[in-house]
Amino acid sequence: MGKIAEYLIYLYVFFMVIDSSGEGSLTKVPFVSLSIKYCILLVLLAFFVFRLFRWTLEKIWPANYFSRYLTMLICFAVFYVSMGLLRGNEFNYVLKDSFGLLYYSVGFLIIPFLDRKEQIFNILKVLFISTLTVNAFLIITEIILIQNVIPVDLVNMLIVGNKLGLYIGNIANTPFYRIALRAGIFVQMGAVMAFSLIFVKGIRASKLYILYLFTGLAGLFILFSRGNWLGFLVSAFVVMLYNIMDKNVKAMLVALFAIAAIGSISIGVSNIRFESAFADRFFSSFNFIEDESNLIRAEQFEMLNNKFLEHPFIGGGYGTYIEGYSRDTDQPYYFELDYLAMLMKFGIVGFAVLVGLFFNILRAEYIAIINAKDKKIKAVGIGMFASVIGLFITAATNPYMNGLLGNFIVLFSMAIFNVIMNNEKMPAVAGIPDQGTVLKRKDLKQQ
Repeated sequence: MGKIAEYLIYLYVFFMVIDSSGEGSLTKVPFVSLSIKYCILLVLLAFFVFRLFRWTLEKIWPANYFSRYLTMLICFAVFYVSMGLLRGNEFNYVLKDSFGLLYYSVGFLIIPFLDRKEQIFNILKVLFISTLTVNAFLIITEIILIQNVIPVDLVNMLIVGNKLGLYIGNIANTPFYRIALRAGIFVQMGAVMAFSLIFVKGIRASKLYILYLFTGLAGLFILFSRGNWLGFLVSAFVVMLYNIMDKNVKAMLVALFAIAAIGSISIGVSNIRFESAFADRFFSSFNFIEDESNLIRAEQFEMLNNKFLEHPFIGGGYGTYIEGYSRDTDQPYYFELDYLAMLMKFGIVGFAVLVGLFFNILRAEYIAIINAKDKKIKAVGIGMFASVIGLFITAATNPYMNGLLGNFIVLFSMAIFNVIMNNEKMPAVAGIPDQGTVLKRKDLKQQ
């Protein structure tokens, strides 16, 4: 059962990245209203319940250094679900809006089945393969959009599943393309992980992670998102700070040269082959006067601030939205200014509690990195830690931390670090709670 659950988790990560929509609308199973990734979770739930019965009989629990944080985050979500209902918010909106934080319950299905060092690199391979898939799609569609490769009168021949009506000539307005753009946060994470791993001499020699880094940077360039770029650059800076302490200067120079080279080549190609379309679209992200998305965020800022002042301490709860303003009629609680929206929903008190929880998660992960002895494992930990920090930067102007995608990345980091802590046999140091169950596990084979 454990082996089957492990491979199901790998599949889940793959489908989570390539179909990052909340409902998994791109990969729904025929005749079933659930997507592949949620069908996988149902099977994992059955495995978990069966294994939980066995754990209870044997009076053991798999060592999980993050159990208390998962529990606190779920309790936090339940509290603000109740708050939203008490405020009179629409029931359907409350449930959908809370899905991001309630998603941490998935941690109790995933983490107990990941406990071996090799699983860390297996799950990273899945992450890289899935982000490469997203990058390939973005590259192809951008070339089609900019070069108009296929005449518009022929595009009706192409229809992609679930009756989405994916027409190449108008691909930028289709759900399929928008979902691929949301997966940019995973492209960002994959690039950061590859960047961290190339600082390990043995890994760098294989050249594979250098390829992942270049591909990830190309995907980020195509996305034209200042949030993703700022998040990646901050993450890269964190990775370099760690490696300065390790005095890995040579590898750092190689990495910086790689980033500078691909940036220069991309800008050159955009000016020569695509009539400045790439460069113009990228730099428009920093136009705070004429750019449409920036004007939308400016409008949001004022409205969210006014709504926040209605319930400044406890907040309006999940499902809170602004009358007369909506970025998405089906999801009126959806806002790009994520942190201000969270202040509106959770108030000052709730926001401070949530920040405290995430701070303690990062603190535990930081201590784990400091105590890790294996260089490859340490590099994975550094990349994961930096990815979460980059996520927090990107979420400033994107709805990630109050949604599924950002919370998946934080949960992903907890799963990775739980394996690191188990395999490094870390004691209960400051910031890392002792679950007191490692020595009771039968996989120790009576010592």
